[in-house]
Amino acid sequence: GLNITVAALGSSGQALDTNVASLTLNVTGAAYVNEANGLTVASANTGLLSLTSAGATVLTQVTATGSVTVSVSAGDLTVGSISATGQGVSLSAAGAVLDGDAGLDITALSLNMSAASVGLITDALDINVDTLSLNTSTGAAYVSEANGLTLASATSGILSLSSAGATTLTQVNATGAVTVTVSAGDLTVGSIAANTHAVSLSAAGAVLDGDVDTDIMAGALSITAASLGTSSDSLDTDVASLTLSITGATYVNEANTLMVTSASTGLFSLSSAGATTLTSLTATGAVTVNLSAGDLTVGSLTATGHSVNLNVGTTGAVLDGDATTDITAASLSITATSVGTGTDSLDTSVDNLTLSITGETYVNQASALTVVNASTGLFSLSSAGATSLGKVAATGAVTVNLSAGSLTVGSLTAVNQAVSLSTVGAVIDGDDTIDITAASLSITAASVGGSTDAFDINVDTLSLNIGSGAAYVNEASGLTVASATTGILSLTSADATTLTLVAATGAVTVNVGTGALTVGSLTATGHSVSLTVAGAVLDGDTTTDITAESLSITAASVGTSTDALDMSVATLTLNTTAGAAYLNEASALTVASSTTGLLSLSAVGDTTLTQVNATGHVTVNVGAGSLTAASISAAGLAVSLSASGAILDGDA
Repeated sequence: GLNITVAALGSSGQALDTNVASLTLNVTGAAYVNEANGLTVASANTGLLSLTSAGATVLTQVTATGSVTVSVSAGDLTVGSISATGQGVSLSAAGAVLDGDAGLDITALSLNMSAASVGLITDALDINVDTLSLNTSTGAAYVSEANGLTLASATSGILSLSSAGATTLTQVNATGAVTVTVSAGDLTVGSIAANTHAVSLSAAGAVLDGDVDTDIMAGALSITAASLGTSSDSLDTDVASLTLSITGATYVNEANTLMVTSASTGLFSLSSAGATTLTSLTATGAVTVNLSAGDLTVGSLTATGHSVNLNVGTTGAVLDGDATTDITAASLSITATSVGTGTDSLDTSVDNLTLSITGETYVNQASALTVVNASTGLFSLSSAGATSLGKVAATGAVTVNLSAGSLTVGSLTAVNQAVSLSTVGAVIDGDDTIDITAASLSITAASVGGSTDAFDINVDTLSLNIGSGAAYVNEASGLTVASATTGILSLTSADATTLTLVAATGAVTVNVGTGALTVGSLTATGHSVSLTVAGAVLDGDTTTDITAESLSITAASVGTSTDALDMSVATLTLNTTAGAAYLNEASALTVASSTTGLLSLSAVGDTTLTQVNATGHVTVNVGAGSLTAASISAAGLAVSLSASGAILDGDA
């Protein structure tokens, strides 16, 4: 071995040429050495140190008060210890730069390495530097930093970096996987380009955006940290998949399409420029997802007690990503071209829902729900609990199905469209204005409206299936009741109304403010029917129009001379003032009171006229049975009575 103790050794223009196996230096000034083969520097204490070697080189112990430059043109460079506190260290090797011991390998202000590889997967190069520059081309680099670090530049294959302090990755280009672990402090990322390879970042503190450009380009990105990005500076990514474990807030801006494979976070804010899938996301804070292009597919998004805001704008749909509940939250707001599909609704478990959808909406809600505001095309909602429709405006058909609880409707507008409501509970009026505006309305429920608060509608056609429950309905214009099965039926209509088919197991009350009431079939066996009409009450078909225990009619007229109102009732009360009344009774009848103009009555059974007041002719024909007349007043006009049985005096 060669042992040298001098004030200075060689010069920058003329290094000491050696061909030795071992070298020991004690140089107070600069040392310049050029080794012809391989070399072990057993010990070197120098100022500046410049060493070139043509073979495998080992630096067992180097202490320098100046910069250190080592260049190995063939073979590996193995570093035991380089201490150059406050100085720059530059290492270049044709082969690898390897860790030579179990302690700290390099202490310096800055470290620049160029080699085929650095460290090993089982033995990283241990450093304590402020700034690191690294070039291993496509070779792997394994580095462990004792404190904080700025990685100014790194070109490598695989890159594995662990750091015990705040770390900045200014620029990293890797042709292999990148793994960075920061055990204390934040990790700031300027640029990581790993093409289709995986990047894994772990920081005890935050992972922060280090510039205004894309921070990370990779195939898959996994981040574990206290927080990610900030509200004013999101982490900019261009990755295929993202996995997150963040205790605090997350802010990410994705440049293309993205799959969030798994994310556990506090607040979650994601912007994406392409189709995005949220496979599994659990947040303990608010969730905001904005897409500027493509669809958003949701597998599982859980933000219990918090708000979720999904904005796909006018570019794409929000789709169901699995067979279970897609979104669990306190409130959900969606802006998109569509939500769900006809064969796969978006499954939700939220308290409040707000929608701004240009196309179709299909939602399946797991519990009670308030639809705060919904603007949509077609609207299909299934809910497993009590549901309130605060405000719904649809340009397509509306279908709402509840498997439990009542449906409260504030405002549902579907002009020229069909609305179908089905619930095991009641359909309730949610405000003091019109509840439903549509072309047609179909309701299946336990009841509709209430005796003190009718259900307010403005529809052309109404179908009801209420079983034995009560229905209280207030129509703002004209109406055709295509079909109604109810208990009590109370209907108020502002214009001409047609009762095509009504079957009631309770009393029926119909009030028409303007226009006529046309009755096809109204059956309320054993119950009372009361009709109050500003216009005429007309026969709507060729069969019995009204079947009831009692019938009360107040109208401008009843029936016509060519088509009498057909009825099968026990008791009739009639008031048409001076209007004509044409009636055909299918069985026995008691006319309790009648005030009309002309009165024409045909009956098939025993008939009693308790009190008849007419300003026109009175004609009564009883086809079977007797006619009992208590009081008939026809103002001096003709009265014609005909009976197959007797005509009897009905009073004293």
